[in-house]
Formats: sequence, structure tokens, C-alpha cells
Amino acid sequence: MCGFVLTCVAPIKLAFDGKTTEISYLDGKGILAAIFISILTVELYRIMREKNFGRIKLPDSVPDSLSETFASLCPGIVLIALYSVLFIIFFNMKTTLPGWVYTKLAPAFTVADSMPFVVIMTAFVQLFWFFGVHDAAFSGILAPIRESGLSVNAAAKLAGHAMPRVFTTPFWVYFCVIGGCGSVLALAILLCKSKSKQLRTVGRVGLIPAFFNISEPIIFGVPLMLNPIFFIPFILTSTLNCFIAYLCTSLGIIGKSFAMLSWNMPSVFGAFLSTMDIKALFLIIVLIVLDGVIYYPFLKVQEKELLEVEEEE
Repeated sequence: MCGFVLTCVAPIKLAFDGKTTEISYLDGKGILAAIFISILTVELYRIMREKNFGRIKLPDSVPDSLSETFASLCPGIVLIALYSVLFIIFFNMKTTLPGWVYTKLAPAFTVADSMPFVVIMTAFVQLFWFFGVHDAAFSGILAPIRESGLSVNAAAKLAGHAMPRVFTTPFWVYFCVIGGCGSVLALAILLCKSKSKQLRTVGRVGLIPAFFNISEPIIFGVPLMLNPIFFIPFILTSTLNCFIAYLCTSLGIIGKSFAMLSWNMPSVFGAFLSTMDIKALFLIIVLIVLDGVIYYPFLKVQEKELLEVEEEE
């Protein structure tokens, strides 16, 4: 906490008649600095404790709890001194650590909020999921970008300013992957009416989880993963959802997202509540229908193969 405050707060005026500080990075905009400070603090503290750096030797009669308190004293002082130095450096630069990071990474964040980047990354996430790599593996890359966009939009909304970002966490959860990765909600609905007993059973089991954005029952039950029949629709549905939603948002047809509810919130509700725009709800319905149209012919191919097996059995 000391390191975070020292690197994210900038005193503007300190005098007897008043004190003014810059605290705008204590909210979600300071998430990158918070991640950096937390990792640096833990790792440096661990290294110093393992090396017994500055450990004060106390008699054996001293309780372990008290001895450990003194053992952590020197590492704590070193860390605070380090963050004090960082504060002095950034204060003389008339900025803060997150302010400097955002200044240097501004072009990257601009690119990351563009349609090509968002669409390409959506396609890559679906591609890797198809081959068994869970989308959580990409959280280290995408989560800071999505969360940063959400924080910027939320702050702008509270301040009454125009929201600048399109690519946010709710945009990804509610508009891009409707029903979970692969946008399987539409497929789950189709499966419930399938002529194949296996597919119909999977659909009925996976429909409710897909409604709450949990796609694993459908992905492993159909299966979709490593199934060449569903390679195209698995990647295409979410990518197309992303493209259409981004286009509608950037053109002002629907509002930008500024609030994140649970990722388990159904898209039909989450899209509306995250934007407070009723048109977003209708867009989700249109995208679900579109996903169903894309999945339908491929589902029929899978269904035909399974029906032949089931009739033989």
C-alpha cells in the first residue's frame, strides 16, 4: 500500500493554508501500476528474506513471532526507500508512475482499442480454445487492456464526459462470446431440438450453463473442441459478434459499456445493464439468431453422422 500510494499520488500543493494532491490514479486507471508494485514488492521481499538480508540476531529466548517481526524490518525499510526514490523521480518529472506508463503506452492502448486488434484477438482466442487452450491463458494480455478501458469509461461516465473506449471487459463478455467462448448459446438452443439423442441430451444439459456464459458442457459434450466439423463456426461466430458489436458501438448505434456485472450474467441482461441502452439488448438477440444461422448447417452434418451410429446401435 505504501508503494502504491507513493507511486500513484502526486502532491500538487502542500502548505499551511491547504493541501492538494492528484489522486485520479487510485481507481481502476492505476491497475497496471498496482500489478507492477505488488509483483515487485513480493519478489524483492521474498529474495531478501531468503538471503536473511539485514536480519537482526536475537537471543533464543525471544519468541518467534517477535523475532520474525524484526527480521522483516530491514526488507520493509529497503522497499519503502525504493518507492520513495521512485516517488522523487516521478515527482521531479511532474507525473506519477501510472501517468508515465499511460503516456508511454498511449499509442499501444489506442491500437488495442481498434477494430482490427479486437477482431484479430477474438479470432485467436477462439482458435486456441478449439485446440484446447483455455481463454484464461490470454488473460495476462487482454485483461489489463479490457479492465483499463472499463475503468476509463466508468470514470468518464461519472464525470459526465464522453466515454472513449469500446473494448472493455463487459464488451468482451456480453457482446463477443455470447454463451461463453464459441458463442455456444445459439448452438445449445438448436441442440435441444436435434434428432440425435446424444446431441439433444448435451443441449438440454448445457443450455442453462450457456445462458450463464459457461460453454464447457457444450464444448466438451458435442464435442466442439478438436472437431473439424465445427472449426469454422466455432471461430466465426464470436469473431463476427465482435465485429458487428464494435461497429455498432463505434458508430453510436448502441452505447459504450461502463459497468461490469458478473461474467455469469446472461448477455441479454448484461449488455443492457453495462450500457444502460435498451438497443444493446436487441443487438444481443440479433447476434444469437445470427450465431444460430452459422452453426445450423454444421450441426446438421454432425447430426447426420451421429444418427447413422445411433441407428446401427
